[in-house]
Amino acid sequence: MTKLCIIGNSHVAAMRLAMQDALSAYPSLDVEVYGAHANNLVTAQVNESQELTFDKPLWVFAAGEDARRARSIPLRGFDGYVIFGCDFGPSCIFQTYKRYYFSGLKGKRRQAITRQQFMQAASKLAADSAALILARFIREAGGNVLLVPTPLPAEKGLHDTEKAKMEPFRAAQEAGDGGTLMQLYDELCSQQEQSGFKVIQQPQETKASDITSLQVYSDNSSRLRPGEDEIHPANDYFHMNSLYGSLIWKQIASLVSSSPSR
Repeated sequence: MTKLCIIGNSHVAAMRLAMQDALSAYPSLDVEVYGAHANNLVTAQVNESQELTFDKPLWVFAAGEDARRARSIPLRGFDGYVIFGCDFGPSCIFQTYKRYYFSGLKGKRRQAITRQQFMQAASKLAADSAALILARFIREAGGNVLLVPTPLPAEKGLHDTEKAKMEPFRAAQEAGDGGTLMQLYDELCSQQEQSGFKVIQQPQETKASDITSLQVYSDNSSRLRPGEDEIHPANDYFHMNSLYGSLIWKQIASLVSSSPSR
């Protein structure tokens, strides 16, 4: 039995929705899922009991148990930790692209910077993300960390000119910069690998293009909350559903089964 701790912001709902089926398919996994807003996750500190503590309670989901609330996560007793989303992913690259290259919805170029300067800015966003804050604490305590980045937005978002978060993705498509930006994203992921954090890449079969996800993996995505699942609005292109979550479970199970025992 491999005991895993999965920590995520709203994006981890995709894994929670697929959790029951996944644990049936992979009976060697014993999992607890902790979820909260990224603004809460960045408040993480380590106490004397070797626990991650937070300003506000997190939701906790485990097989066969009712959802509960907790303000801490043990840094001992788990064989591995998976961090899902938490502001690490392609958004680090596309936010940098928006900041330095485009302003407003007109796609007006702002300034030119070198590749090195671009990567420095994107790397700073990644380093300051809840994902990397948590990953560093866990590593310092001797834990193994897998990073699951936020997914690319769903393809319909490129046609929604009212959605501000889609602005850099539309600009990249119009300028033909998508491929180059994703190369920079691969470089960003390589940086994390060199730091000792394994990155689980978005499954290729879920992608509609270099910079978007297939709509079927986003439709009817749900919010992170117990009980009756509340569906995200139709113009939410950034959260994925249980179909996507199932594929991430498959990747995690494969990595865990191929890893040497601790």
